[in-house]
Amino acid sequence: MIKKYKDQPWIQNLIDFSVKEWTKREIRQDSMVKYILYINIEGWEDMNYEAKQPSYKQAKAEACVKKWAPQYSMVSHCYKGD
Repeated sequence: MIKKYKDQPWIQNLIDFSVKEWTKREIRQDSMVKYILYINIEGWEDMNYEAKQPSYKQAKAEACVKKWAPQYSMVSHCYKGD
C-alpha cells in the first residue's frame, strides 16, 4: 500500500512518525508501524473521498489537518465529528 503513495509528500512524514512512535530503546515494533501506516493511509483515502463530495468543507478539513497530520486517521475522525 505504501508503494501506491511513494510520490506523495505526506507519506515520508507518516513513515517517520510511525517509526518514532513505535521505537523504544532502539527496538522497533514493525507490526505496529505497519498497522499505524495502514490506518493512516485509510484515513488519507477517506479524506480524498470526502473532498470529492458536494458537502465537503475545506476550512474544516484544513483545521483538522493542521491539528492532526500526519495522523490521517485522526484527521478523518476530526472532520467527520461534530
